[in-house]
Amino acid sequence: MATNVTMPKLGLSMETGKINEWKVDEGGEIKEGEILLIVETEKITYEVESPATGLLHIIVPVEDEVPVAELIGVIAADKAEYDKVCAEGAGGGAAAPAAEAAAPAPAAPAAGGGAAAPAAAAPAGDVHVVVIGGGPGGYPAAIRVAQLGGKVTIIEKDEFGGTCLNRGCIPTKALLQSAGMYHDAKASETFGIKTSGIEIDFPAVMARKNTVVKQLVGGLGGILKSHGMTIVKGTGQIIDANTVKVAESGEEIKCDKIIIATGSVPSKVPIDGIDNCITSDEALNLEALPKSILIIGGGVIGMEFAQIMNRMDVEVTVVEMMPQILPTEDAEIAKNFAGMAQKSGIEIHTNTSVSKIEAKGKKKVVTFGDKTKEVEMVLVAVGRAPYTEGLGLDKAGVAMEKGFVKVNECLETGVKGIYAIGDAIGNYMLAHVATAEGETAAVNVLGQQKRMDYRSVPRGVYTTPEVASVGMTEQEAKDKYGEVEIGRFPFVGCGKALVINETEGLVKIIADKKYGEVLGVAILGPHATDLINEAALAIQMEATFEEMAHTIHAHPTIAESIMEAALDVDAKAIHMPKKKK
Repeated sequence: MATNVTMPKLGLSMETGKINEWKVDEGGEIKEGEILLIVETEKITYEVESPATGLLHIIVPVEDEVPVAELIGVIAADKAEYDKVCAEGAGGGAAAPAAEAAAPAPAAPAAGGGAAAPAAAAPAGDVHVVVIGGGPGGYPAAIRVAQLGGKVTIIEKDEFGGTCLNRGCIPTKALLQSAGMYHDAKASETFGIKTSGIEIDFPAVMARKNTVVKQLVGGLGGILKSHGMTIVKGTGQIIDANTVKVAESGEEIKCDKIIIATGSVPSKVPIDGIDNCITSDEALNLEALPKSILIIGGGVIGMEFAQIMNRMDVEVTVVEMMPQILPTEDAEIAKNFAGMAQKSGIEIHTNTSVSKIEAKGKKKVVTFGDKTKEVEMVLVAVGRAPYTEGLGLDKAGVAMEKGFVKVNECLETGVKGIYAIGDAIGNYMLAHVATAEGETAAVNVLGQQKRMDYRSVPRGVYTTPEVASVGMTEQEAKDKYGEVEIGRFPFVGCGKALVINETEGLVKIIADKKYGEVLGVAILGPHATDLINEAALAIQMEATFEEMAHTIHAHPTIAESIMEAALDVDAKAIHMPKKKK
């Protein structure tokens, strides 16, 4: 069927839009996701993608201005349908009902990603999907397939929730919370509260962490069962595109589609004596705190464990081979965070690699750069690697790239009917991205062609202060756009931050100089990982810094700092000294 193209709503205040340019001539062929037209609204232009593949019939010509949601064109599936649409006139009843307006193309689509094209509801029926892995990608994929009427079998060899719930996001945040409570209790006199005799009961700390994890895992099992899917405990092995074998029992499960969601494991590094170290998995099951620890890797995992240990009175050293800790974050934010970490007592060495780890009784002697250090424990936190061992990808003909499963923008591998998501495919190795990929793969295995959109992926470090970001760093924005504009607001100027005694850090907004579009936001400060979602929505909606600045924020809140940073882009922040531009 033909697909209607209507004037999209590209901003909260948009009522009309002017067509500056059709990228395809009348009767020309357009593919789904390609740029279809240029729309101008409020003197800002947007590239709009095609919602379908076919031949274009133009209803509204260039330079005409029309209301939001008005029909401006029709995309016919083939020549016969195109002739029919033209003969029947504007729309003529030929366009598919419920077809949505095309979405604006992302300003900076990630590799393999782009704005998802609208599609009809996924069909219910007898499609049988096997999901291999029950982590934050696998179980949402299984649930979504079941919700859409598909038959689901989910195979998990361990506990549901994967790395995130059992060995990552949740347990580390539980330990950070306990470490933070201990730190705050020692500093309670700041709030006029006198305390004494405060100490860490580490077994109780670990017990609480285990309780939190157990409660979430138990609840997840009940949710999966409620959707009527078949749950198999074991290791899935792909025989072919329609057969998965359970390694432990030998049972072969016939299916129509497969979703690989096997996750990742801690990365290994070729260092002499690396067997004398622990990974984050073992760190989450310690029975006692060491007196000293050296952490190899200053990324998210490394710095979260550094703060856990530091706040529980452990002597901490971090060695990072890159020029800055938190290597993927904005350089200004990382530098400020490093200073705070060092001020708290964490010893940091950047541009430095560990070359040797030797056992010395119950201690370890670590050589890094031209230095050596004796510590009780060494933690390797250099990231994670995809887990595909024993999956049978070679026999099934599934291609790999740099150790990751290779997929297209719809998350399908080179083998038709086999999809892959989450840490197994790389991209962003984050739980929330795996969930989004799982939901995208779920509709695609049921017949749609929805492309995965990585435009507005938020990132977070759950230390105190927290670090969170979305979009581009300042350097990335300059590399792509040349001149950019920056707005900053320090939390020391925020009333709520002062009330809660967390005034370190800042909000930083990076905007395109030509149109004012928000390209990136980075936050170092209280509740940054919660605040960043406002910025993620702004980037997803292609908002300008002015739209963020003039959105009324509640007072007193930490979120006001985002508004102030947006105002500061053109030197109009209220609670800052006059800015010299």
